[in-house]
Amino acid sequence: MLESVFAQGLIPELPDFRAAYRVAYLEPIQLSGERFAVAVLVQSHNENKVLQLISHQKLQCMFGDLYYQVSNIVSLIVESAEAHLNNSEMIADWVPPLSGVYLSDVKITRSSKEMLGVLSQAITSHSSLYSGDIVKDLTSPQGLVEDFEKQTGRLISEVKKNLDQGFESRFNQTVDILNINNKIQVDYLGIKYCAAISNLNVKHYKTALDRSKIKLFDIERLREHREREQINTYTEYGLLVCLNKNSNTSRDYAQQLHGWGRSIGVSVELRDSPKGLAEIIKQKEAA
Repeated sequence: MLESVFAQGLIPELPDFRAAYRVAYLEPIQLSGERFAVAVLVQSHNENKVLQLISHQKLQCMFGDLYYQVSNIVSLIVESAEAHLNNSEMIADWVPPLSGVYLSDVKITRSSKEMLGVLSQAITSHSSLYSGDIVKDLTSPQGLVEDFEKQTGRLISEVKKNLDQGFESRFNQTVDILNINNKIQVDYLGIKYCAAISNLNVKHYKTALDRSKIKLFDIERLREHREREQINTYTEYGLLVCLNKNSNTSRDYAQQLHGWGRSIGVSVELRDSPKGLAEIIKQKEAA
């Protein structure tokens, strides 16, 4: 019977696109058993994707005054997963950066719609809270992120031009956290002051805000690591933000970053020029 079916071509061929995916769940109150999906990791032979499955707006509705802490945790989970996959590591080997995060088994699937189809399968099966536009999530962020990184790179170069040559070697440093697969890129690694530098003087503010949050949390992780290792315990840690003073959106997002920074004990300094950011670095190092 089956031979007849195959011979007649009644069973369609399997889609060529094959990928593995894994879902990360957060249990805010440990051992309560109440968990919700926060991210899905997808890995194919030539493409990786990490998609956050719950919006920050929903987190704010769910957790109220605890929103900033939970939002930080979710962003850290997503960032850790992205760093793992970008390091060409296997999806099965990812270890969440903190306790209270649980992982599904690795599932192998196929889809004629490639990455979009695999994400749709994962969301349908594991997340009732996702309400984003998957197509938009897939098609726009990578180019926007690359554009943000280029603009921020140019900003950092301009900041360096406003500092003495002795500051040059302190920029664009990499710090190992816990192990070789967990690294943080630090824009400015000084003696009395360490900072991430971000750019809100851009066209795509939402992408800039998302990337700025990641930089903010990286600085928090750097501070925690160095305090744990008792390295330069007198050092101050912060996020330097260049904003567009003529844009309400830029100022509003800058204030959001300021609030997030205050909630985790990281200073957020706002200026409207590279020279202004350079002056902060000078002042912090001279203090």
